[in-house]
Amino acid sequence: MKMSDLSKATGINRGTIQRLYHDEAARIELDVMDKLCGFFECTPGDIFTYTPD
Repeated sequence: MKMSDLSKATGINRGTIQRLYHDEAARIELDVMDKLCGFFECTPGDIFTYTPD
């Protein structure tokens, strides 16, 4: 799936999707996580992992 297609389907800004994909995001908004989980029919733990500094 292209980032632009995901952006159109979810309403998430393409730049936000790019930062998440390239592991460059410093934080994630709850509404973005909710949209991703809704789209992929998953839970946050399926998408994100916690890695301590």
